[in-house]
Amino acid sequence: MVKKLIGDDLVKVVDKADRDNLVTILAWGDEVDLTDESDPKFNEIKTFSYKDVDDTNFERIEVRGLIDKKAVLKDPNELKILRTAFVDVQQGDGICIETPKGRKMLVDGGDNALFARYLAQRFIGSSKANPLIVDAMVVTHGDADHFAGLTQIQKSETHSQPRKRLFLRPKRVFHNGIVKGPSSSNGRSIPDEEILGKTEMHDNKLYLTEIIDDLLQVPAARLNKPFKEWVQAIKAWLNNGNAGDPVQIRRLQFGDDSQFSFLHDEDIQIRVLAPFTKQISGQPALPMLTQPPKQIAIEMEEDLKGTSKSYSASHTINGHSIVLQIKYGNVRFLFTGDLNQESSLELQARMQNGGLNLESEIFKVPHHGSADFSHTFIDKVKPVVSVISSGDENARKEYIHPRATIVGSLGRYSRVPRPLIFVTEMVAFFQYLGSSELKKSESSSYKAGYKYYGFKRSSFGIVHVRTDGKRLLVFTHSGKRDMKEAYAFKVDGVGEIETVKVTMK
Repeated sequence: MVKKLIGDDLVKVVDKADRDNLVTILAWGDEVDLTDESDPKFNEIKTFSYKDVDDTNFERIEVRGLIDKKAVLKDPNELKILRTAFVDVQQGDGICIETPKGRKMLVDGGDNALFARYLAQRFIGSSKANPLIVDAMVVTHGDADHFAGLTQIQKSETHSQPRKRLFLRPKRVFHNGIVKGPSSSNGRSIPDEEILGKTEMHDNKLYLTEIIDDLLQVPAARLNKPFKEWVQAIKAWLNNGNAGDPVQIRRLQFGDDSQFSFLHDEDIQIRVLAPFTKQISGQPALPMLTQPPKQIAIEMEEDLKGTSKSYSASHTINGHSIVLQIKYGNVRFLFTGDLNQESSLELQARMQNGGLNLESEIFKVPHHGSADFSHTFIDKVKPVVSVISSGDENARKEYIHPRATIVGSLGRYSRVPRPLIFVTEMVAFFQYLGSSELKKSESSSYKAGYKYYGFKRSSFGIVHVRTDGKRLLVFTHSGKRDMKEAYAFKVDGVGEIETVKVTMK
């Protein structure tokens, strides 16, 4: 067997015994084992796919089949593909990045087990002695819908089903330095100005001065429940694999680009664009941000006139999200966490004053498509492909994400006439099951015996982006094995875009 990578955009794999039977479709950069080249029309290969095993889970299976002899197969050292998967984690963010040399970087992880399940199947076969090495784990900010799902990865180590277990060891854990404390204590609600730690007035503005570098050194009493569990997960990972190899835990701020120098040998450059700290009393500090207007108008004033003067812990922690711009060849990605309007205007101003360019082909839209955004910021990004990670799966999480205003702005301010806007919950496929009955109660709202119309998620809403630095392939799956939504572009050195035909062999 010889390891090869798929060199065409999409390649059909058919059954060896029945060549009219489609087994799966592989994509540019997928790895296969070439097992037999003797057939004049087909090559025999071994790879993997996924099968639906119950209402909520999928299992990775080995696939042996045939691909057209005309399908391009490349040696791994020839085809240098950067792979990015925006995973459907419902209400939250979960992004997995794989470099051409096989390095892994995770950006956030949702607040449930979905990201853990995806990674367990994508990187099957890990163990405590041989964990999956994650070169960088970036938590853009300390909201549970961005990091509690990473805790679920650590909890999966003891799962009763081996296919749902994942052992990993992060080399680096990056965060924005803001730690959430409990929202109440001894029956007393904690004011927003105190939830994030110590503050200090400076030039008539309130600053958060308790900025954390090493999360493991924070007293437990200072942490809310998700943070306590997150710290315990990091401590548990220290015991996986080579315990003598230290794990770097570090706060990121604007200009910390050197923390990603381990990617330079692959021509991958990462700029840390936010958050911006200010030195107060010799220590780094972040300004407390304010509550935005309750009613967001279609044409919202960009100078934030009428904004409430009430400080908001949630908007502060969102607005100071880590912002990363990744550049590989001619292709740029912008990851923005839960950036809001107030902070994005600050970022925009600083980038303009510093002569730095925010323009990016791939744009992870801030805050799941919230109404609290800046259209002038989007105009600076000029995205070609925008990805919104959202899923208001219950009434408690209903925020009307994404808002119609931001979807319209993403289209208007793109640099191409037909931009792509993906929403993870919309590219999932739900299959109607019909009249159903709940066998056991999963919440206090619905008891066993409750009758309802049932649906199952038979295809998760993952948005795949792959590039060699000059060409770009974006695709999603569907409810049909033979159907994918796929688009391809060429990107030149000055950001000019050419739409090209998707190849299918």
